[in-house]
Amino acid sequence: MANKTKVRDSNFELLRVLLIFMVLLGHANMWFLGSEYQTETEHCIRVFVEVVCLPAVNAFVLISGWFGIKGDYRRVFPIIFQLLMCTVPVAIVMNVMRQINLLNLDDIAEYVLGGNNYWFVIDYIGLVLFAPILNIIVHNVNKVVLRTFFIGVLALIVPLDVVFRSSVLGVNGGYSLIWFIYLYLLARYMRLYGIEWLDRSKWMVMVACIVLQTILLYFNLIGNRYTNPLILLPAMSIILIFKEYSFKSNIVNYLASGTLIVYMLHMHPCFYREIGVFLRNLYYSNGYYWYMIDVIGLIVLLYFVAVAVDKMQALIWRSISRLIFDNK
Repeated sequence: MANKTKVRDSNFELLRVLLIFMVLLGHANMWFLGSEYQTETEHCIRVFVEVVCLPAVNAFVLISGWFGIKGDYRRVFPIIFQLLMCTVPVAIVMNVMRQINLLNLDDIAEYVLGGNNYWFVIDYIGLVLFAPILNIIVHNVNKVVLRTFFIGVLALIVPLDVVFRSSVLGVNGGYSLIWFIYLYLLARYMRLYGIEWLDRSKWMVMVACIVLQTILLYFNLIGNRYTNPLILLPAMSIILIFKEYSFKSNIVNYLASGTLIVYMLHMHPCFYREIGVFLRNLYYSNGYYWYMIDVIGLIVLLYFVAVAVDKMQALIWRSISRLIFDNK
């Protein structure tokens, strides 16, 4: 009998797809439009959508910690190759058109490495490099010490980073490798030991945090930072929710492979300003509600383009990786 190919569980793959939709919707709702709004009702809805979407970034990193990043340093190379496949061809064209200068280090940093637009990718590469050490720490430190660490660090982060926005911790609102490491360790703890009170009340906690953060943000009492517990807890809750629904789907797994490429394409350093202008014109032409409907359609279109790009670069990478690694 022929061996059946093992299909991995698709619950977290579906979650990845949902999360990247949340990231793109959040960017279209606030980041590309800025803080302007036309009515108080619109303002309220936009704040709510932002609060709902923001936990997606934390949840992405938590998924990596939940399963653990296994392997060695070579895991970073496919990610770097994805990044370069998104940036280098466009950068070469822009260089030929004399829009940028690839002999300039600043332009290389911005248009080849993605600059600040690709902060998530760069920090995630750092996390992959740290992962083998972090795995050793988790398996050699007991539950009580880990729990004390999480509570103690968060007790520092909340007043200094969330409330006063101080830079002394280097957490930078969650836009940092330090925060990614914290999330990774936290998710490993969740997988190994569980958090009973949160697992038991995950839906209630998620809804309560979203409602409270929406109110606080609406009145501009506290900002949306990834380090905010009202943003962190919903991310943790959604992980616990999806772990309960195990199913297998080749289609979901196929589509989920394009999530990182989607992020890279919509934040591409050569295009994101033009995307912002296009979306703002769409917003002022159609109004907020039709704008959001259009945005959802554009996200779906972008996602399928990204999946196609991902499959193409994956074929190229397989050939390159055989030459580099299989001969050693």
